[in-house]
Amino acid sequence: MLLSDEELLFAKKLYRDNKIKEAEEWLAKSLTSNANNYGAWLLKAVFDFRFKEDPKEALRSIKKAEKRSRFTFEWLYSKAFIYFWLEKYDKALKVCGAVLKQTYNEEHITLKEVEGFNLEAIKDNPAKVQLYYWIGFLNYKKENNLPKALEYLEEFEKKASGSMHMLLQRSQIYIKEIKRIMGRE
Repeated sequence: MLLSDEELLFAKKLYRDNKIKEAEEWLAKSLTSNANNYGAWLLKAVFDFRFKEDPKEALRSIKKAEKRSRFTFEWLYSKAFIYFWLEKYDKALKVCGAVLKQTYNEEHITLKEVEGFNLEAIKDNPAKVQLYYWIGFLNYKKENNLPKALEYLEEFEKKASGSMHMLLQRSQIYIKEIKRIMGRE
């Protein structure tokens, strides 16, 4: 297991350094050394999504991470993201509920990473405005950052299509609540 963790550390460093091919090789080694490495499955999900452009394979990797999770719940954020991406809003909202029920050490780091990842995804795919809802929700319900939550939710409402009615209903409620709390109603 120690070898697998070291290989995963190499993979993460290479990924941060944008040496993707090498990072993929070290990630594969990590999973070969230990097919139960939670962090390796999470990173594989990122690679499946970003570099293979295969969100369904990413979801399979996330589910493998979920099975190997103990007291950490980063996989919930990844799972919600993929469901939002695939426009499976009912499933995404169910995972959002689970996100609210869980906390873990260093979750604030996950929240920052999730926000950055989603903003990058929106930049690369401007039609994926539902991601504004996701990060608005997180800023409101998990971080209690009302100004940011309001900014993201209003951006979502400005750009959302009618097919996103399930999210629009909730965002309207959240915006009203946020404005009331901030004294802007």
